[in-house]
Amino acid sequence: MANTIGRSMRAAGIHQGLAPVLDVARDYRWGRTEETISEDPYLVSTIGTAYVQGLEGAGIISTLKHFAGYSASRAGRNLAPVSMGPREFSDVLLPRSRPPSGWAEPGRSCIPTPRLTGCPLPPIKPC
Repeated sequence: MANTIGRSMRAAGIHQGLAPVLDVARDYRWGRTEETISEDPYLVSTIGTAYVQGLEGAGIISTLKHFAGYSASRAGRNLAPVSMGPREFSDVLLPRSRPPSGWAEPGRSCIPTPRLTGCPLPPIKPC
């Protein structure tokens, strides 16, 4: 599917796609859950990888949206701080950002400005 989309984009003269959206759905109050693939990090990684491979295979630069943590904002508010510990963050939100070695490598990544337990992202550093 993504390869077909990518070929259509190339035919229209487009060189960069703002996709795939790799947010892991966490709080259904968040106003952008309809943009997410799933609430399962492995499924998000798998589908996201195939999407990147399809776009890049058609010569389109893919852009991962959004950096880990964006969809887990406090009270479901857009760009609010993320209230979760490093273990949950690593287990749930990072797998889709770090697929296993040998999977797709995107051309770009869209990075919003949430905070994780008071620390800005990225990079995540102890406070």
